Amino acid sequence: MKNKLVIFDFADTIAKLSPSKEELFHRFILNELNLDIPLKHIEEVYHYATNLLFYSSVNIQKIDSKKEFYKKFNNDILSLLGIAHLIDSEKLFNYFNENGQHWVLKNGVKELFISLKEKGFIISLVSNFDERLNQVLKNLEIYDLLDSKFISQEIGLEKPDIEFFKLPLKKHNIDAKDTFFIGDSYFLDFIPSQSLGIFPILLDENDRFPLIQKINKISNIIECKDIIFERISK
Repeated sequence: MKNKLVIFDFADTIAKLSPSKEELFHRFILNELNLDIPLKHIEEVYHYATNLLFYSSVNIQKIDSKKEFYKKFNNDILSLLGIAHLIDSEKLFNYFNENGQHWVLKNGVKELFISLKEKGFIISLVSNFDERLNQVLKNLEIYDLLDSKFISQEIGLEKPDIEFFKLPLKKHNIDAKDTFFIGDSYFLDFIPSQSLGIFPILLDENDRFPLIQKINKISNIIECKDIIFERISK
């Protein structure tokens, strides 16, 4: 088989935070205001704030700058929910800091990687993350299953910049038409990868994009294997 490349996003694609930021937020608002905002509504607000407003803190180095960044982000989340006038965003920032989260691998990811490698695929990672991601990948026991990793803070580029997407293609000398990209963001993953001629697969666990055809969309990360294998068999 001709060399094929599969590129994955990291956060919310192959791994997730436990508890999630939405769960922590829900708990905080319930404790502070005795408001039981539906978790699904909170998830939608975070989804659109993260994607449409395009927040990224990976290149903010100073602690004070990061604090200000997250205070603004939290205030915007509170504003979108119509409760910014009821609570201080710094209090929310402190709550997140005091309640630890950890990354967990989604079910079947390790087996998915092993299966792809057994079929001869090259696996790469492109992520808007800071340098801590290397240790996270080791903790999740998938670091050595990746043939290359491109981390935003180390590279100095961020999605959706298409130059970021070109890096694994250049490293492995593989054409875009022989490449798949799997990510959970329509805005940061799907659109830029497709614009390069990469075959995009959107992880849409909550069916927010019903108009995307089935060949380009999955509801569970392990389903990408079926699309990839079917695609290369043609």
